Amino acid sequence: EWAQEEERRLAHQEAAEHEWAEQEEAEREMTQEAERRQAQQEAAGREWAQQEQAERGWAQQEEAEREMIQEAERRHEQQEQAEREWAQQEEAAREWAQEEERRLAHQEAAEHEWAEQEEAEREMTQEAERRQAQQEAAGREWAQQEQAERGWAQQEEAEREMIQEAERRHEQQEQAEREWAQQEEAAREWAQEEE
Repeated sequence: EWAQEEERRLAHQEAAEHEWAEQEEAEREMTQEAERRQAQQEAAGREWAQQEQAERGWAQQEEAEREMIQEAERRHEQQEQAEREWAQQEEAAREWAQEEERRLAHQEAAEHEWAEQEEAEREMTQEAERRQAQQEAAGREWAQQEQAERGWAQQEEAEREMIQEAERRHEQQEQAEREWAQQEEAAREWAQEEE
């Protein structure tokens, strides 16, 4: 009976040692996984920094657009003023025939200025379209960033589950160590009793 009990004790000890080895391997794997997660989070931090830099660039673009709009409004006011002046010049031309040549010269200058203003407005329209395309591209980048954030949330949930699993395995190991200590105590008592 003692030999059978010794065989059972050794078998239990071997099983416990095997389980501890498996637990240590699992802990190494969890440590490697945590390091990989850390590297992913650091990469995500760098992406956030790039995103903030892009946002500053968008703010500068918006400021430039506001300035262009203000410039367009100023030019529009100048154009309205020129139109009022032109109406006055037409009235003066009807009253004074001798001023006809001067009025025509002024009209040609005004037409030239209007052509320049139209060209400037076309350029501003093209610039606004280009800004709109950039903003749409930025919107797509925002959508990708939100998808990445959802992925990070899933990673964090998986890490919490791994930590809980590690705690459970640690409790099992402590329980096995307590049982092993009890078995060793029982073996010592049995050996003393045998003597």
